[in-house]
Amino acid sequence: MNITKFKKTNYLFLVIMICCLAKTVVFGQKNNIGTPPIINYSKSVYNAATQNWDISQDEKGVMYFANNGGLLIFDGVRWRCIAVSNQTLVRSVRVGKDGKIFVGAQGELGYFKPNNQGVLIYTSLKNSLPKSQQNFADVWDIEIHNDQVFFRTGKDVFRYSDGKKLELVYSGVSFGYLKKVGDNLYLQDFKKGLLVFKNNTFHRFTDNPLFLNNDLSGIYELDNNKLLVTFVKGGLFQLDADTTLSRWQTNDNNWLQSSNIYCSTQIDENTFAFGTSTKGVFIVDKKGSIIHHINNKSGLQKNSVISVFADNSQNLWLGLNNGIDYIETSSPFTTVFPDDDLEGTGYAINIFDDRIYFGTSNAVYSNPWQNYYNPTNSTPYQMVTNSSGQVWDLLSFNNELLLNHHEGIFKIKGNTAQQITDKEGAWFQIPLEDENLLLAGFYGGLGLMEWKNNNWTFTKDFEADWKESCRVMAQDELGNIWVSHPYRGVFKVKLADDYSKVENVKLYNSQHGFPSDLLIYVFKIGDEAVFCAEKGVYSYNVETDKFEANEKWNNVFGDDVRVRRLIEAPNGDIWFVTDEAVGVLEVSDGGVYKNIEKKEFPKLKNKLVGGFETIYPYDEENVFIALESGFVHFNPKNTNPDTSFQTIICSVELQTNNQLLFGGFSTTENSEVPEIAAQHNALRFNYSATYYQDVNSIEYQFYLDGFEDDWQMWTKKTEKEYTNLNPDTYTFKVRSRNINGFISEVASYQFTISPPWYATRFAYSVYFLMFVGLLFSLILIPKKQFEKEKAQLQEKQEITLKEKEQEYKIIEQQQQAQISKLEREKLQAKIKFKNKELASTTMHLVKKSEMLQKIQEELRKISKATADVATSKSVRKVIRLLTADEDLSNDWQQFEQYFDQVHSNFLQRLREKHPKLTPKDYRLCAYLRMNLSTKEIAPLMNISVRGVEIARYRLRKKLELANQDNLIEFMMKV
Repeated sequence: MNITKFKKTNYLFLVIMICCLAKTVVFGQKNNIGTPPIINYSKSVYNAATQNWDISQDEKGVMYFANNGGLLIFDGVRWRCIAVSNQTLVRSVRVGKDGKIFVGAQGELGYFKPNNQGVLIYTSLKNSLPKSQQNFADVWDIEIHNDQVFFRTGKDVFRYSDGKKLELVYSGVSFGYLKKVGDNLYLQDFKKGLLVFKNNTFHRFTDNPLFLNNDLSGIYELDNNKLLVTFVKGGLFQLDADTTLSRWQTNDNNWLQSSNIYCSTQIDENTFAFGTSTKGVFIVDKKGSIIHHINNKSGLQKNSVISVFADNSQNLWLGLNNGIDYIETSSPFTTVFPDDDLEGTGYAINIFDDRIYFGTSNAVYSNPWQNYYNPTNSTPYQMVTNSSGQVWDLLSFNNELLLNHHEGIFKIKGNTAQQITDKEGAWFQIPLEDENLLLAGFYGGLGLMEWKNNNWTFTKDFEADWKESCRVMAQDELGNIWVSHPYRGVFKVKLADDYSKVENVKLYNSQHGFPSDLLIYVFKIGDEAVFCAEKGVYSYNVETDKFEANEKWNNVFGDDVRVRRLIEAPNGDIWFVTDEAVGVLEVSDGGVYKNIEKKEFPKLKNKLVGGFETIYPYDEENVFIALESGFVHFNPKNTNPDTSFQTIICSVELQTNNQLLFGGFSTTENSEVPEIAAQHNALRFNYSATYYQDVNSIEYQFYLDGFEDDWQMWTKKTEKEYTNLNPDTYTFKVRSRNINGFISEVASYQFTISPPWYATRFAYSVYFLMFVGLLFSLILIPKKQFEKEKAQLQEKQEITLKEKEQEYKIIEQQQQAQISKLEREKLQAKIKFKNKELASTTMHLVKKSEMLQKIQEELRKISKATADVATSKSVRKVIRLLTADEDLSNDWQQFEQYFDQVHSNFLQRLREKHPKLTPKDYRLCAYLRMNLSTKEIAPLMNISVRGVEIARYRLRKKLELANQDNLIEFMMKV
């Protein structure tokens, strides 16, 4: 083997290895292009004094600022400022482990602690010192060391321990800085140097002259037991374990050395922030590289930074001479304005030939592409010569960068653009099957570009064949050229085989499978042409010459979502823009199938240029997005969303009288559930989330357990009111969701609405006693009254009964007399009726007797008149028959029977009294009792009237009546 050749080969290999190693070192560092997001809080926003001297944060994420007006508090939504007891400006603040907020002010020190209602109450510790030690000035530093709180003034250090004891632990002539670093507490004494606290006092650590003549502004641990020391004037130094002090080398010591580092903080284990009095803030890593220099030109309100603090999310808070700024240093997004103050609309990005180009609405701007930019000496972006005007796209083909411009197509070399064609309005180019040809889209049709002699030249204009705006184009795997128009549909364009003309153009729209004719775009992903319509994603079916829904894509986005842009990254990931989101589909190999993880970035929503959405995924750590104002650089490797934020209930108030129930600061001492009077059953809850990166995007969800069944809808409102709550125990719960969709833990507040006085336990006891008393009065008293009234009633009833009995007897007698009277009247009526019957019978007998007598007389006349003996004899025989007594006896017996029934056995009584009377006498007596006249009696007795009179005379004799006695009256009395 040729040794010379071997040496050359190894030398070449060594050079390549060195270059690769250098590239690895350079590109192993994350790109620091652009400026992280900044939020400004002016004095008018936080409504307190101008200067903010110190910053701290509690475990819930609430921010505290030592403000000239007092303790300034920010919970993510509301600012509050609370003065200390002597109303002086506050210089220092530190949150203790027990929740106390220690503050140092002018001639005052103490702490704020929530009372039982969660309201911060200030407690001064000054008076616990002896009178001789109370005459101190400003308290500039507060540090917590070994659970003890140290306060530094200009010449004294006080220690607060055991939660009650404040004492002077060290006194001197002039102190400059107090700082805890690791397990040590350091104090700068301008007379003795840098001291360290041991055995309850401070001992000299080093007396290097720099510590005697310059104010310290920071002490931090470096590797190998070294300390990083920052001075207000002088810059950064490294303090070795042997107390040797040397300049800490950065990539620009002059800037930091001359910038008056007034304050500092450590962001994370590898990064520091240095606030200056005139040049804003510098962010530097442990290797000494300045990552960012942020000043008023970058977005700060002022360049004078008097306090700096890294919060729980490793983001920076700056206390300014006038205002407060928040820098989202942990964000993977940084903003780039290549045109500086113009902040034009972004349209295109391309990294080509070690330069980065930004196409805007006013020109193309470029700068060398580096993995690291030194913010202190990097040159500003330069406008590419001849690029002034509207830029549409930047594309690289065959080692040339093409600029599509309103004024035509240009090629860019370095920082100069050279025009290829002046055909107006160049949108875009796509490569054809012939790798030396490009198809260009213009405002008015298509054109052909050809690679000749190592240059792109414009060789053919197809505007005469087909004139249509060709802004969005793609070629599918079959060689079809598709041109989409947002308001007509999509065109399939066929070129001649020799690319000399446009042979055929066919329009596809809603008649070919699309949901409408509008908003149809075509993008090339891999070899596939993907068609995004107004709703859903579609594919072209060659056999049917129509479009069909693409299930693969629609399963990812949804068949009713409008996908506005699809961009394939070099690593196979696919960036997308829809109406609702901007994100990326991270594609990984899952064996037979690809695994797709969909990530969205709400921070970018509605910020891209509508219809011209541009995302440039250069590599896995550098993605550029064009915005309506400038550009965003995104580092996917730096995505570490903040999930540590909390939701807090800031206050609870009664609406009826604006009384504060809870001030927002919880302790174990105010954990008791408050009872609220029934008339104050309307409450207002104020809440917030301690997420400061995108405060306007925070959403809240709440529900009142005991009143509502479940969580309510997400809302951006930071307060909720409830009215007319019934007596019960309730728990108000609230949680928040940040821009990345992470949901915080639930914050809750429990309270009880007491029943009204008439529904309390005491009231119910009274009601029970009243009920018992009422029951007693309703049962026992009425019972006695009832017994009394019963006895009276019984007595009265007995009297009444007797009276009634007497009345009944009288009534009975009256009724009996009435009955007797009725019976007599009835009997008399009956007798009268019988008398009528008897009289009728008697008259019948009288008429019969008269008839018989007349018959007898006539028969006698006949007997006397007839000469016939036999006839005479017969007639006499009849006469005898008529006069026979036996005939009348039958009638009499019937008469006697009726008569005794009517006249109460008159004849029987008469027989008993006068048994000697004859039957005729009895008959005469009966007729007389009936008060018949003599004339009426005669025929009945078949005698003459004279015979009746004689019979009456004889009867009087037999009855032994006196002359003055009336015979008829006698008969009536028998």
